[in-house]
Amino acid sequence: MYWYVSAYVHKHGLLIFSAVVMGAILFSVFYRVLLSVSQFKKTTHVGRVGSVTLATIPRDIQDKISNGLTTLDDAGNPTPDLAERWSVEDDGKTYRFILRKGLKWHDGKELQPEDIVYNFTDTQVVITKNEVIFKLKEAFSPFPMVVSQPMFREVRKRKWLIFSNASILGTGQYKVVQMKNEGGQVREIEIESQYERFVYRFYPTEERAILAYKRGEVDLLEDMSGIDALQTWSRTTITTSVRKDQYIAVFFNVGNELFEKTVRQALNYASQKPIGEEHVETSSFCSKTTPQY
Repeated sequence: MYWYVSAYVHKHGLLIFSAVVMGAILFSVFYRVLLSVSQFKKTTHVGRVGSVTLATIPRDIQDKISNGLTTLDDAGNPTPDLAERWSVEDDGKTYRFILRKGLKWHDGKELQPEDIVYNFTDTQVVITKNEVIFKLKEAFSPFPMVVSQPMFREVRKRKWLIFSNASILGTGQYKVVQMKNEGGQVREIEIESQYERFVYRFYPTEERAILAYKRGEVDLLEDMSGIDALQTWSRTTITTSVRKDQYIAVFFNVGNELFEKTVRQALNYASQKPIGEEHVETSSFCSKTTPQY
């Protein structure tokens, strides 16, 4: 064995030495990259209830993926985001937003002013080199809050070089890794940042969502109203919160004599209202929705 190893080293010693040196150099240069690639990302599977399309992805998920011209602080006041700053002109009828420099979509494409698209009616939009100008017919002071809606770019992602699915690109901390669509409905969205990953799965009813939780398909259920079936489950924590971006509205047919004004007032007075929380009163169906601007 000694003579065999000695002969092998004598013949290939230079190659072995060069390989060791090159390996050490490459490792010293790329070890940070290797660490970031191999870093374990915590993955959380989240269950939601509702019918979701590309245009109706829940706002909290949108905020993770992308940004709007403005963003809202904890007090609900607009602050600059994609826009570096803005100005109000023409007695509140014109809003001029100046974009930040160096903004890019998740695919590396530079964000251009023409990428800022909002579906507003009766609004003239003027695009310049680094500005987006909105000209309204009437003054509207909450307009900077409206443009906090995140911006997206729709793309087609190929799968197995044959099929392609509609997906979206944003500018935020999280990017869309995968999106599963069936018949125009989004069934699953997988997003990730540098350190963590979320997989959102959407179910048609709360019963289906609870069943998925029991099967272990999801680790967390959000925006649930009927949780009695999980009250006694061990290692399950239930947290309640008030969603201020949603409301429940009851509309009465005022032409029906059963819903005269005194009856509607009595129902209003009899309804229990949370103390210290905001609420909206409206005056036959009940629907839960997200306000659309």
